[in-house]
Amino acid sequence: MSSHSLRTALVAILVASPAHAQLEARYRGGELGDTITFVMRGNPGDTYLNIISLTEGPTCLPPSHAVGCIDVDLGLFWVSFAAPGFFGVFPASGEVTSTFGMPGDPAFDGFILRDQVIKVVANKFDDKSNLDRVLFTLGDQWHDSLDSIGSDRAAVPAVQLDDGRVLLAGGAGANLELCEVYDPWRQEFSDVAPLNQGRAGHTVTKLSDGTVLVIGGSDFALVALTSAEIYDPVADTWTTVGPLATQRAGHSASLLPNGTVLVAGGSTDLSDVLAGATSALKTTEIYDPATQLFTAGPNLARPHTVHAAVTLATGDVLIASGGSFTTVLGIKIPEITKKAQVFSASGGTFGSELTMKAGRVAPGAAMLADGRVLLAGGIGGTITTLTNLSSAELYDPGTNTFALTAGNLGTARSAAVTLLLPQSQQILLAGGATGTSITTPVPTDACERFDPTSGTFSAATSLSVPRAAAGGVLLENELIAVFGGVGAVAPAGLYRD
Repeated sequence: MSSHSLRTALVAILVASPAHAQLEARYRGGELGDTITFVMRGNPGDTYLNIISLTEGPTCLPPSHAVGCIDVDLGLFWVSFAAPGFFGVFPASGEVTSTFGMPGDPAFDGFILRDQVIKVVANKFDDKSNLDRVLFTLGDQWHDSLDSIGSDRAAVPAVQLDDGRVLLAGGAGANLELCEVYDPWRQEFSDVAPLNQGRAGHTVTKLSDGTVLVIGGSDFALVALTSAEIYDPVADTWTTVGPLATQRAGHSASLLPNGTVLVAGGSTDLSDVLAGATSALKTTEIYDPATQLFTAGPNLARPHTVHAAVTLATGDVLIASGGSFTTVLGIKIPEITKKAQVFSASGGTFGSELTMKAGRVAPGAAMLADGRVLLAGGIGGTITTLTNLSSAELYDPGTNTFALTAGNLGTARSAAVTLLLPQSQQILLAGGATGTSITTPVPTDACERFDPTSGTFSAATSLSVPRAAAGGVLLENELIAVFGGVGAVAPAGLYRD
């Protein structure tokens, strides 16, 4: 059996098993005036106790307790026995949840409660979970994580690992090879193994088996790369795979339903907007995790770079706009294209070209709960008269058409973190660039929310620091987290819907 097949089999066994290799303390929610759910995980049949605390330890116990020291104090020890679900025996599922109403007092905004799950054997503390720092927040508020990012990172894609941590790999800055993970439960960053090849302008895609594929990008000299590598979060190792047939930076990489990855477009030179457009690619490649190789995919109708790529509810992929060029008498004429295409995941082909309402480089893009796709802002105009756009449009896969939204952004921008909010089902656009340079964007702290019902944008609370080309994810605890970005060697920004 190959190493890949063995890993796949082991992952399948672990996913199917209700047992947990270690104790875990987690939470969901935490908005004041709403609810919070504590999640406790461990081995079925084990006795557990979830201890909550206002302050942190260490609290060291007598030698008869195998755990040694725990990370919380015992001032609220009695609550563990009074609170439903905080003391008991893990069921066959290995998971217990307990939900409580939250106070509505705004004075608690930003308050942090601690909890830690303890395994109890013969009335002694035998083992402990991670320390869980629970953030109480008002809605539409940003809070900084307790810890700061370790390295200067712009244009860093953020991807959530299967264990809930967030991987930040490479990105523009002084040390392109450095990687770190953010632990949302502790609100801390820690270093992990560095990339074999430092890079920025690359893609980061979590594969079906939980490993992470990093593709292409540019090195410190802005030379586009053909290299790719796989991160194993369990072993904390990077393994070189591929390579690509063509150098690519500013491309997209989309996981398909069959587990392969569509790599589309990009440029061979992203040193500036003009070079990016005239070196844009219309070729695609398909990465197969079974062979760890790339093969040629179908061509796009025209080149696309620094474009939007959104996986639709069907598993198909929308490739929209970006930098491009046309050829006249053998001369490349750069442009910002208004064209888009949809890749059929089942057929392995691109559909006919569609026409957008505006050409956009680095627009904010996210799928709505109803399956439509929002494309907001971006760099528009012409190559010689670039401008940031305030307009936005919606792609409707039902009609295969684009339509302008009823309202525009309050702040014209590109390269904004754009994510679907879990409660309101609105779209959050956080930060972004107000300048038109790809290499030296001007960051903004402005945030807005798009309401799909009215089709309009409204101002949201601003970031604590301006960020352009930041990474962003929706965490398991239902907070939005943004990381890095131009001008932001800072804590993670945490936002509650």
